[in-house]
Amino acid sequence: MSFIKKRTLKQDYVEEATPIQNNTESKLYMQFDVVPIPKTTDKYDSSQKAQQRANIAMIEARGKDLFTPNNTRVSLNNGKRLYQTQMLYGKFLPIEHLIPMLTNSDLTLKVNAVRTGADSHSTCMELKSGMMADLLEESADVKGDKVTKIELSNEEHGAMFVAVKQLNGFHYIQKVDYEVNKENDDKMHI
Repeated sequence: MSFIKKRTLKQDYVEEATPIQNNTESKLYMQFDVVPIPKTTDKYDSSQKAQQRANIAMIEARGKDLFTPNNTRVSLNNGKRLYQTQMLYGKFLPIEHLIPMLTNSDLTLKVNAVRTGADSHSTCMELKSGMMADLLEESADVKGDKVTKIELSNEEHGAMFVAVKQLNGFHYIQKVDYEVNKENDDKMHI
């Protein structure tokens, strides 16, 4: 004799979207990379490649934690998600030293918002040395930070905010925030 057991669909199997609690850990991390300035093929000089690689390694070694993944916390406000780096970056490489290292080797900083997941999409933006130089001239806010906004012409990818703090006469990258519309962010998290 056999018994057939009938299963009914339980509510447990239905995934419901849960609202993001403010200031919760996210599935996105921020990371800086040193990369050659993008150029067209007619302006590309292959003889610089070895020197650029050596300079990239030197900058990354001096910058230490600036070039490692930094997990974020996320909050939702008015339909926008704000990802904020959990850890402040160490004060190893001042911007006053970083700018000449980048410009002398035709290098730039790439700021990445990396989403984790099998088919997730990342967002990257360029923090140009000219933007960093302009940031040094700005006045600090009430928290002592100088903040610059990086965004693409296509606003659907959001904006990044890089904060710099002055210490002992030098400026250091302190943190990075990434703000994006919830709907667009949902499309990039898979």
